[in-house]
Order: sequence, then C-alpha cells, then structure tokens
Amino acid sequence: KLANIVERYSAFPLDAILNARRAARPCQAHDKVKLFCLTDRALLCFFCDEPALHEQHQVTGIDDAFEELQRELKEQLQALQDSEREHTEALQLLKRQLAETKSSTKSLRTTIGEAFERLHRL
Repeated sequence: KLANIVERYSAFPLDAILNARRAARPCQAHDKVKLFCLTDRALLCFFCDEPALHEQHQVTGIDDAFEELQRELKEQLQALQDSEREHTEALQLLKRQLAETKSSTKSLRTTIGEAFERLHRL
C-alpha cells in the first residue's frame, strides 16, 4: 500500500503539487474519510488531496474542526457583543455630556446677557 502511495505521488512534479489548485468542492467518493485543514479552512480528502499541501498545517477530523470553529465563532461573537456594549455605553456618556454642555452653554449665555444688560444700564 505504501509503495502505491509513493508511486502515485512520485508521478507528480513537486512544483505541481505545491502549486496545485484545489477544487471548490472535495471529492464525493470518500465521504467517511474527510479531514479539515484549520490553517487553510478547507475540507480535505484523506485519499485525494496531496499531503504536501498540508504537511505543516493543523489538520483534524471534521467533528473536531466543527467544534473548534464553533468555539472560535462564539469567542468572536462574545468579543463583538462586548465591543458593542462598550460603544453603546460610550455613546450614552457622550450624549449626556452633550446635553450637559448645551445646558451649561444656555445658562452661561443667560448669565452673560444679564451681565451685559447691567453694564449697559451703568
């Protein structure tokens, strides 16, 4: 079996293996032996895909990859929700500060107007 695998891959030049374009959809013939490359975020077939393409990559089973990706998405969702909450709180603070500034400006204009009237009468 090993000799067949070696023979199969020795027929391909190394450049062709490294530069190979993968199909958008993995093979349908080997449904039970699907793997997932976490580095490339791509489905792999244990038999059909060139191992050289993923030699230094983190490859795992589909179920494990699903759990890993689901965990990552939950973490990203939580981070986005936290960020949204912080931005909402900052926006509320800015709105309060704007209202206070408008109120302060109105009060200051009234005070300056009254002072100007007194000075004008003098």
